[in-house]
Amino acid sequence: MQCPTTLYVCKPRHAARWGEATLLFFKRFTVFSGRATRSEFWWWMFTNSVVVFLLSLSQSSIMAWCGLLWTVITFVPTLAIGARRLNDSGLRRIWCILPYVGSLSSLLLGALFALQGVEVIYTPAAFPSFGNVFIGTNLPITGWVGLLTIASLSAYVVLMLRQSRSSLPNAKVSGPSLNVPKDLDSVAKLVL
Repeated sequence: MQCPTTLYVCKPRHAARWGEATLLFFKRFTVFSGRATRSEFWWWMFTNSVVVFLLSLSQSSIMAWCGLLWTVITFVPTLAIGARRLNDSGLRRIWCILPYVGSLSSLLLGALFALQGVEVIYTPAAFPSFGNVFIGTNLPITGWVGLLTIASLSAYVVLMLRQSRSSLPNAKVSGPSLNVPKDLDSVAKLVL
């Protein structure tokens, strides 16, 4: 006797447009469960980049602090949409903190040097950075932090470009399961 093949019935998902993706971002700003399509995620990243770019056009410290405020306001929602996108591609949601690894390590490094009396200058910045830390000494470790930042952002982009799990063969998303025997003659006998 042959084992029946299981087919999963999935509701197809459509690609979100810019306005729809932005609305979904703000409607589901604290929802870490569920799924987000690639278009939903990347439209939000585009919107966020445009806002950050517009905030960075001015060299005034007020606009820099507005950029930091924007980052603080959108920090949890950006983590949430990243977690939903990773969940959609079949990965663990913990990877949504990856773009913040470099900026957090530079903040920690700056705090360590400030405790030792080295001159440290902090300027606020927007996503994915919490700010720019300038350390008054020319140490090679600051270059390694820059490389860590580039590597973590690159890995994050690669993870977010992954294909949706629902479009992979035999991926259970939701809905009923349908068991189909491999022998079609047995199906014909059941029908007749």
